Amino acid sequence: MKKYLEKDLEDDVSEFLQTKYKKVLYRFDAVAGLKLSIGQANRIKKLHGVNNRGFVDLTIFESNRYYHALMIELKITTPYLKDGKTLKKDKHLKEQSDYHQKLRDKGYAVYFATGLKECIEIIDEYMS
Repeated sequence: MKKYLEKDLEDDVSEFLQTKYKKVLYRFDAVAGLKLSIGQANRIKKLHGVNNRGFVDLTIFESNRYYHALMIELKITTPYLKDGKTLKKDKHLKEQSDYHQKLRDKGYAVYFATGLKECIEIIDEYMS
């Protein structure tokens, strides 16, 4: 049986958006999951700068009465401990969480979403 990967989740979320929210503009940070040559990786690193570690996987460019846009970090497994609120101790998760807070401070809705169901719930709630 094929292992369900984050790229599969991206495909499913994209299909959901194209079906239910046809006119919504969105973009995935597709570069994050690619295998790049050293030259390509260095170029991307240069373009993104040092202050962009932890950027989100999905941005939906739709404002609502509270936020400028919706941004979601897609996960296959939960980034949280059993309490559902505390992030697991992981350098990458910490970078993501810190970056998410910077985005929230600028008026964006930012969430971790584990799996397709949770991602759809977040999108539907935001869009309602």
